Amino acid sequence: MSDATKVFLFINNFVYSKDGWYSNFVNKESLKNAVEIDKNESLRVLAKSLLKIFSTSEFLYKYVANLIIAFEYAELESESILSMYKSSFDFIENRLPDTSYFNWENVENTEISDMNHNELAIAVILSKSKNLDAFVQKDIIVAISYLMKHDDTLLIKPFRWFFNNIESFHQLFVASILELFLIEIDNNHSLLISIKSELNNAFTIENIYIYNNLKDILSGLDYE
Repeated sequence: MSDATKVFLFINNFVYSKDGWYSNFVNKESLKNAVEIDKNESLRVLAKSLLKIFSTSEFLYKYVANLIIAFEYAELESESILSMYKSSFDFIENRLPDTSYFNWENVENTEISDMNHNELAIAVILSKSKNLDAFVQKDIIVAISYLMKHDDTLLIKPFRWFFNNIESFHQLFVASILELFLIEIDNNHSLLISIKSELNNAFTIENIYIYNNLKDILSGLDYE
């Protein structure tokens, strides 16, 4: 089998791959295999395939994040990937009914500098919680819940940063995150153990609901 044929098969396997949630572009390994064989040919076939499917579907834009993640996994140009993230964030920001300024200058930068692209994207998502619109809050919680079910290791560094800068976030959002932790404590034990020390920072918030949920979470971790 020629390299061109292998690239064609790998690219099409990637482009048309779906997971159990019918999300597109999930087979990152196929894209990486194609790029390792012939990067230029892979990008040519990929561009042609994406043009075809994006021109015939109204919904694939929802899975562009999977496409960007796959590009990073295949070790394509980092500057292009960062540009795609920026464009995506600009698109999201323009669709928000309201925005609230997040003061990045006043948060701890140590964890931020140690994050990869995916973890930085999650930190940005968490920062959007400053927008108190109910739909925005719901979308953020749904996104975090999805990651907790599919790859909670991506959340360790963003949540360490989140709880180390807990004073920068609204109590309602902190309470929602802790409620999610309490619900998923049995399924995400290793994640919560990894951020246990940082979780204690939430005790500085004078809120009885947050206090009680936090105690229940930590008690559950101690019991385990």
